[in-house]
Amino acid sequence: MAYQRLTGFMYSEVGEEVGAWRREGEPAIVPLSLPAIVQGYVDAHSRLSVLLLKREIHGYLRNNLTPGGLRNAAPFDYELCFSEHYFGCNNHQFLLWVCRLLDENLKRTQWRGIKRLFNRMC
Repeated sequence: MAYQRLTGFMYSEVGEEVGAWRREGEPAIVPLSLPAIVQGYVDAHSRLSVLLLKREIHGYLRNNLTPGGLRNAAPFDYELCFSEHYFGCNNHQFLLWVCRLLDENLKRTQWRGIKRLFNRMC
């Protein structure tokens, strides 16, 4: 699969947090904001995983951006086109927003590995 991390991020992190897979009769959830979703992703995954997700997003945009806009290719085929509904933007704007939030959170966590190393040594 070409966009495994991006697909996983869309299904697991974003889709679950906004309640996109909620069935009829299940209690409604209050969706988290995208900054909170991305922060949770960065906190739960390694720095390498976050960098690879960002790389996949850039590759997806490079391969699917047309003069008319972003082509809805996998992972945005059918059920994952909820960015307009939940976040008020198209998929292209959504992915650019995610990249910007990933950058902000990477700066926030840039010393996380070194801090963990020092804590283990002490």
